[in-house]
Amino acid sequence: MTYQSGPATGTQQTPEQIAAGMVRADNSVYFQAWSQQTENFAVSASEFFDGLKKTNTIRPDMSDFAYFQAMVRNMGLSKSKGVLGLTDMQDISAMKDVLKASYIDGIPWFETLQKQSQSPYASSSSGPKFSKEVSTALTLIDKTDAEDILSKAYYGAFGVMPNNKQIENFKTRFAAEAQRQLAETVTTRTTSGTDTSTSAKSATKTTGLGFTQSEQQQFIAKFLKNNYKITGKEESGRVATIIDDLQRVYQDNLLPEPPLEELTAFAADAIGTGDPEMYKQKIDAKLQSVRMVAAKMHPGAADILSAGTDIKTIATPISQALNSYLGTNIAYNDPRIKELVNYNDGTNIRTANSIEIEKWARKQPEFATSAYGKNRAMDIADAFEQGLK
Repeated sequence: MTYQSGPATGTQQTPEQIAAGMVRADNSVYFQAWSQQTENFAVSASEFFDGLKKTNTIRPDMSDFAYFQAMVRNMGLSKSKGVLGLTDMQDISAMKDVLKASYIDGIPWFETLQKQSQSPYASSSSGPKFSKEVSTALTLIDKTDAEDILSKAYYGAFGVMPNNKQIENFKTRFAAEAQRQLAETVTTRTTSGTDTSTSAKSATKTTGLGFTQSEQQQFIAKFLKNNYKITGKEESGRVATIIDDLQRVYQDNLLPEPPLEELTAFAADAIGTGDPEMYKQKIDAKLQSVRMVAAKMHPGAADILSAGTDIKTIATPISQALNSYLGTNIAYNDPRIKELVNYNDGTNIRTANSIEIEKWARKQPEFATSAYGKNRAMDIADAFEQGLK
């Protein structure tokens, strides 16, 4: 939504209208960003950026100026790799473009960054890589946030809340790891000269490069794996879902379930995967490996199993057809269903078609006493009687 400046007729101005008026004021830094007189912007910007360097209204662990820098680098607007917090002309140029866009939309610079960063087109593969220093600056959680983060992750995984001891343990270990990986900036100074003159040079280098968001996810995932004993009796959370999905894929493919210990071990390993994509791939691969075991035992369903479909999808219609023919209550996993899933036509082993299913049903002892069987017998008798007339 674009904010409109100017008074609201008959009513007080909204906060959005007030903000738009400030952004679009003739003497604002946003207005000066469009000025053809570069010195006008320089004067206005120096005061504006000096103010940002002294405040930390967005993130308590970094100045608003450093946050502005980090965001334009993250979004690919600036290719600078300089130290955050120090003035860099590549960053200033990118910041100026953000101020221009903010003026057009009538919103503060941080709202422009927020909207643009949420766009699926905010960055591209050809843009600069997101350095660990910037990643850490934008995503590193404070120790005081750790309780909330662990609680959400723990409950999401296991369906229960962590105890106080686990929370304190996590806080301490997370803070220690963040400190261990903290980026360090070192400035070296060298001098040279003669008896009559001396010159000096200085160089700044950042090492250590910080605790990235990906590494934080890995840290949390490893902590979850190592600080909870999975029992298999969890009623909610990702662990319960993983175990339920594994049990279901065995059942739906007419296979005996493995021991619970095997399922819980896999669930723990999956929970310990910090990358969401790898987590999904690990589970999908496990489910498909079970289907491929079923394909060897049930060659008539090998094609659908290879495509990621479970035997239950074809076994259920077969059981429903048999029940209508025989008046029974045969389940999809009945041993007799396996015979029709793996129907041998004398040449190939495949799933029986509807005609073959009915022929097979006619040979079963229940057929003669079923409603369908009796009706068929009466139809045959009627046809025979009609033939005698």
